Amino acid sequence: MKPLKTLTIGGATQDVTFHSKEGILIDNKRDLTKQKLLGFEFGAKINVHQVDFTFGGGAANSAIAFSKLGLRVTSLICLGNDAAGKEMLNNLKKHRIKTNLVQISEKKSGLSFVINAKQHGEEHVLFTYRGANEDLNLARLPQGFGERAFNFDLIYLTSLSGRNSKINLSRIFRWKNKFPKTKIAWNPGNEQLKLGLGYLKNYLKNTNVFIVNKDEAIEICLTKGQCPKSNSQKAATEGQQKINNPRILLKQLSKYCPNGVIVITDGANGAYCYYNKKIYYEPSIKIKEKDTTGVGDAFGSTFSWALEYTNYDIQKSLGLAIKNACSVLKQVGAQNGLLDKNTLLSS
Repeated sequence: MKPLKTLTIGGATQDVTFHSKEGILIDNKRDLTKQKLLGFEFGAKINVHQVDFTFGGGAANSAIAFSKLGLRVTSLICLGNDAAGKEMLNNLKKHRIKTNLVQISEKKSGLSFVINAKQHGEEHVLFTYRGANEDLNLARLPQGFGERAFNFDLIYLTSLSGRNSKINLSRIFRWKNKFPKTKIAWNPGNEQLKLGLGYLKNYLKNTNVFIVNKDEAIEICLTKGQCPKSNSQKAATEGQQKINNPRILLKQLSKYCPNGVIVITDGANGAYCYYNKKIYYEPSIKIKEKDTTGVGDAFGSTFSWALEYTNYDIQKSLGLAIKNACSVLKQVGAQNGLLDKNTLLSS
């Protein structure tokens, strides 16, 4: 199989992870999109027993995942003209990722501050300073890029932010219209999710692979009023339980992405997929977790590669994606646990 020529688009960050045992997990039954909250005593000094400095960002994480799987990868990101930006650029080059499309901004490079809650399954809360990521501008690409130089097999689209995010999104899907053989796999960020199904529906119908976690699926479906409203408390509760079901969410999303593969990940509960009017499910692997940062990027990029590698064997693709995601869970950082192709396929 000829290696896919792949373009990843989105963010890149330097990540600082604080590991703490002092956070309290709070069940929040009032908001389906914020079902779990992590709390710390107000005004307190919180003990941190470990700090890690790593690299992150959806486009950078997926680029390295694809490169390890043997693909020819180019990354379209925007970095600051600072030490962090140079480190992130060198990290991409080290992993054999083409950086000729990387843009430079006068803003500081993106930074993520991650709180890892050790006593709660190593889950995390992530605070992100977008910085230079907000200045990504596809209009700054080399002249004619969208017409003559655009010959990628796969675009892996991650979070877009900043004032150019809407026009960037529009431009990407115009490329898709001009080059229908190019496939788009999309793992949207918060700014895209907040636009709602009404805004995104024209893009979704041209998306080949759409990947979200369960909370994101709930958020995007609620923007279209999929959760029934009722004056009856019992009916309202039943409506919330319905929208909290990945299988129901898949069917709702399939109305807007009729020709694509739709995936909803549900953490330790595994992953669900809708394709050709059939729902697939793959359980997760029980492991001792170290850090959940970047797990979604590992899953999404591996699944998108596996679809092509297995000739759309959905069940096997889900299994390979979960295996790589679980490998990332065993390491600190979004990129450190990513497997190469031979290791991923070895068992």
